[in-house]
Amino acid sequence: MDAYLLLRFAHLLGLMLMSAGLVGVFVSDMRSRQVRDLKLFAQAVTVIAVF
Repeated sequence: MDAYLLLRFAHLLGLMLMSAGLVGVFVSDMRSRQVRDLKLFAQAVTVIAVF
């Protein structure tokens, strides 16, 4: 295969992984804002920190 195609594929793969991470942080943030229990809120903040 051509090196350009491999680099382009790697770039698109990285873009998809970064997008998935941003969506994960967004969903975790929205869920943490709906929680009323302090323990669950702390757990949600930990999940956000992992992303």
